[in-house]
Amino acid sequence: MEDAQSAVLLQCKDRWQKVAMVIARTTMESGEFPPSTSASGPADAGRFDQVFDRYLTAIHSLIEAGQLEVQGDPDLPRHSEVRLPQRIPG
Repeated sequence: MEDAQSAVLLQCKDRWQKVAMVIARTTMESGEFPPSTSASGPADAGRFDQVFDRYLTAIHSLIEAGQLEVQGDPDLPRHSEVRLPQRIPG
């Protein structure tokens, strides 16, 4: 799980980004492409669902740990956004 969390954090920024985009970039960077670019059938789509779920679980864990901020419901990845926590200069 820590590997998935680290991979997600590498794709996050200090500005809001759609959860779906963070997951898509994470899968591309890791070589686990979305079905639209690499799937050749239902088996590949099922494998991608597992990859997607792993990264979504990592995002949930990062939110709970305070390492990501969220707007909306991350279980609706196209309708929610995450970002790195805002640091207040001090």
